[in-house]
Amino acid sequence: MAYDFFLYTTREALADPEYVELQTGPFHEAWWLDGSVYVRCDAFSLIDGPLRGRCGYTDPYSTVDVDRQTGADCATAWRAAADLLERGDVTTAVRRLRVPPLPRIDGVLARHADACARMLRGLADFFERQFARTDRIAVVGV
Repeated sequence: MAYDFFLYTTREALADPEYVELQTGPFHEAWWLDGSVYVRCDAFSLIDGPLRGRCGYTDPYSTVDVDRQTGADCATAWRAAADLLERGDVTTAVRRLRVPPLPRIDGVLARHADACARMLRGLADFFERQFARTDRIAVVGV
């Protein structure tokens, strides 16, 4: 399976509807909003460990509002995992992200470490920018 480790910033760039949308504020029963960023659902499910079990989030099909503290914790975890991937410490990054046990996922992440690290940092940047303006961010599942 090929993962798309890319943070999309426009809806026009999306190839299909299989994306998690991260919105710039709380969820208001609206989708595909200006200012949102998008991550392929399969890739997001590999790096969503910091969200799991918090704020009502259970999987990429969840639609939840993330509070400031959870967002800060996620940003910190994603940055730390990005650093680990860039240093070649994939096993520790996988543990930090609580990646589901998938066959050969360590090898996939090792081959795509740079792209995954960029995506993780982009998500952390997005959370930090948005939480400077709002108390909640919506994570909108597919």
